[in-house]
Amino acid sequence: MEVTLLSKEEIEGKSKVLQKVGINCQKDYWTRTPSYFTRRFNMADEFHVNTSGTLSSGSVKYDYGVRPVIKPDNLEKLIRNLKITYENGVEVVEYGQYPDFDVLFDKPNNVKLKPTGKIYYESTSNGSFSPPRFWLINMPEYEYNGEKFIQTAFSIQPVKPVKFYVDRENNMLISKDVFFYSPINLDNPNYNGNFETSQLYDFLNNEFIKALKPDKEYTKETLEDNVEDLFEGENPYDLDLEDVGEEDIIEGAILSDIPLMLHGKTAAGKSSRIKQMDKDVQIVYLGLADP
Repeated sequence: MEVTLLSKEEIEGKSKVLQKVGINCQKDYWTRTPSYFTRRFNMADEFHVNTSGTLSSGSVKYDYGVRPVIKPDNLEKLIRNLKITYENGVEVVEYGQYPDFDVLFDKPNNVKLKPTGKIYYESTSNGSFSPPRFWLINMPEYEYNGEKFIQTAFSIQPVKPVKFYVDRENNMLISKDVFFYSPINLDNPNYNGNFETSQLYDFLNNEFIKALKPDKEYTKETLEDNVEDLFEGENPYDLDLEDVGEEDIIEGAILSDIPLMLHGKTAAGKSSRIKQMDKDVQIVYLGLADP
């Protein structure tokens, strides 16, 4: 799975989905297409979409909106268990959650907040350094009265499901809205004008996507898919389970110092075999309790 931004070509017509719903989302947002780059003067510009729906060029050091695009390895597999609605004839799905910075969370005073353990991130420029640095802001998630939100030094925002347009032709999900505002690159010397070498791209494909991904729903179908994924590709250990016997399993548990439960009929010799392999073994016998 790759997280990126829309390209200039996709905005100008390559994406038929955008032709139907429009490219304007009432906010300025970056594209991933460079318009100018020179390493000699350390200057780089990328195209961005204005609130008027036109393309302009701006320095990668400026803060413009980030409208993520998800390009999965298998789009059908990613969305097949998601609820699909329609907007202007275009499929819309909800995938993951993220703080909504356009809405303030109204929390009563003197209420104890319950942390969920999840942390969201936002990239921005830190002007306290000279020159400014690319910076990540940690946003811990809290729960109150069945709702989730994040709390910053200035405000509280609710955490909401994120909606994406489904672009099957280009195998991607296009977020309906801007998530946050960020520069593309500030202090990464390896940036060469390609978005894939930028600090924003690195953030989107690490901290951002890990926080965005929804919690798995372990349905029977999902479990079957996980088993299929587990056995895809070559077996790096050349393991043949048919060659593994009961004694091999017992010996492995003993050497790993982990508990092992053996099932079978009473007086079948299970305990004696283990005692032969490990004289210090501690055996706990389980049986049915009388009603």
